[in-house]
Amino acid sequence: MPVQPSVVWITSGFPYGSGEQFIETEVPHWAEFKGRVIFLPENHMGRGKRPTPPEVEVDTGLLHDWHRRSAQLRNSLRALFSLVLWRELKYLFSTRQVSAYKLKHAFLSVVRVQMELQHLRRIAASLRRPIDVVYTYWFSVGTCAAVLAQREGIVRRVISRAHNSEYYQDARPEGYTALVRQFVPGIHTLAVISQHAADYAQNYGFRPEQVKVCRLGVTDGPMCEPSGPGTLQLMSVSTLSKLKQLHIMVAAIRLIAQALPDVQVVWRHAGDGPMRDEIHALVNGLGDVTNLTCEMLGHISNPDLMQLYADSQVDLFLNSSSKEGVPVSIMEAMVRGVPTVAPDVGAIREVVLPELLLPADLTPQDLADRVLAYHERAKDPAFRQQVREHALSSYNADQNYPDFVQYVSDLAEHDG
Repeated sequence: MPVQPSVVWITSGFPYGSGEQFIETEVPHWAEFKGRVIFLPENHMGRGKRPTPPEVEVDTGLLHDWHRRSAQLRNSLRALFSLVLWRELKYLFSTRQVSAYKLKHAFLSVVRVQMELQHLRRIAASLRRPIDVVYTYWFSVGTCAAVLAQREGIVRRVISRAHNSEYYQDARPEGYTALVRQFVPGIHTLAVISQHAADYAQNYGFRPEQVKVCRLGVTDGPMCEPSGPGTLQLMSVSTLSKLKQLHIMVAAIRLIAQALPDVQVVWRHAGDGPMRDEIHALVNGLGDVTNLTCEMLGHISNPDLMQLYADSQVDLFLNSSSKEGVPVSIMEAMVRGVPTVAPDVGAIREVVLPELLLPADLTPQDLADRVLAYHERAKDPAFRQQVREHALSSYNADQNYPDFVQYVSDLAEHDG
């Protein structure tokens, strides 16, 4: 009987928790993989399990250890004697990058690498052969653990996706991405989600042949309808965090409504986060604008968000971030025909129409002016169809994810 190829997929929490929603779109396509697919989530996130195809297994061993004090102590001792830690400390001191934060982050990262390595050893032992591919969804400690396991001969190949906050150094606290430079030579494929990210890979010393653009994808759906005359419906989706610059959006919304006194402006925002109180206070301050209605929806699930597009009218989607990879929220809106206005940061220019791009250092007036310039054209069915086709040309889940699964399958089955 032929041996089934195996893929271990390390995630931050999926299928547990509410994050990593974009995996929900990718994972159904893995039902076509002719072998074993094993999720290895790191952190339970304190929430229930989301559905996965019956063909996909979920290994809960690592998430049970992640916050267990005995496992943390055991792997802390391993970390102290690990060459990975001492090489990282040498790097920090030789490049004069030492700080209390970096020393602590380096140590904790090695602890987690050691923890993940133990579980990769356990899974390989249960398979009674090396894991063919470890697919890490984030360019982080799981990738480092997989390369260490590869050096031990219990993993054959390592593929790591790279997104935004874990990849771009200026998106990291103190600009520090721990450990990964040590492991670059052992990564078979860095699967970046944009050309912008592919170009950035040279900062870590990747060779061109190691880097492959593997774009994310969104599921096609019905066109979202625009609002009727006398109304302007605006939508945004993001966490309430510093990098999302919601204070700029709030100020722009005021300017838009004031410039259109005879139009009823509605702004809905989906998302929650650490700046909830501050942003909600700013939104409450818009109460004196009589033709403006603001709806802070909080966190809503991805299926509920898609249903909102189907049931509601949305004229324009807004983004005001200072840092981004390729926001899935923008893809989802555009595939449903909603024109998007967003700053030219990260790889946003790879999805948003050029005429709707804003300066990277945008001001509230920049955002307001672009909305005011396009708020009528945004309702034009032909323009909305153009937006939809532009997004689907690069971010169609039914094309991108089967291609990616086939790429991994070929690596898993190839002996060379």
